[in-house]
Amino acid sequence: MGRRPHAALRAGPGHIFHPAELHRILRPLASALDYLHSKAHPILHRALRPEMVMLCGPELTVKLLGVGEANRPLMPPLRPQYLSPEELDGPGPTPASDLFCLASLTYELITGRVAFPGPPAALLQAVRKGPRPFLALGPHEALAPVDAVLHRTWEADPALRPPSAISFFAALAAAIEQVPAAELVRRRTPLDSPLRARTLSGAPMTPSGQKPPS
Repeated sequence: MGRRPHAALRAGPGHIFHPAELHRILRPLASALDYLHSKAHPILHRALRPEMVMLCGPELTVKLLGVGEANRPLMPPLRPQYLSPEELDGPGPTPASDLFCLASLTYELITGRVAFPGPPAALLQAVRKGPRPFLALGPHEALAPVDAVLHRTWEADPALRPPSAISFFAALAAAIEQVPAAELVRRRTPLDSPLRARTLSGAPMTPSGQKPPS
């Protein structure tokens, strides 16, 4: 039997994906996407979301589901929260679109929350004008380098995203390696918590996590 990360994500803040687990899940996903994209006619997954990832067997081998449905038109899109801006309102998907969704999946693995939970218009607004979802509570906080990797991969212009899924993973792994595991754990907060509300507000934060006085 396999266990999907989706099931663990929905189990609430009691389950934490530690750095080693993130590495074990994301590296094979990145390799699988790059393999699909390397074809003479690149295959786009176009449906990368938590329930499309299965952890199989006692060693929890990662399996990417939905490859048989890849490149098929998504009309209408079933889960717009997991699509790229160019799929929602643009020229259409490219391999960089799968990278955008891989960054969204990564954010959800770390926080337990969908990166762009609103309607398509809210996703487009966040990507094009901000604020984008972020982990760090301030520009010098430990998770700021992780945010930088995510935000680059969430660029509205696909040409500004990393050149491959494995390059995204390498940059993310290097950023996470510098972050204490406890910092990642702290970011998995309940949806209605004050910390979560501040993190999504886009307001500048003091080192203590409090909004600065006006």
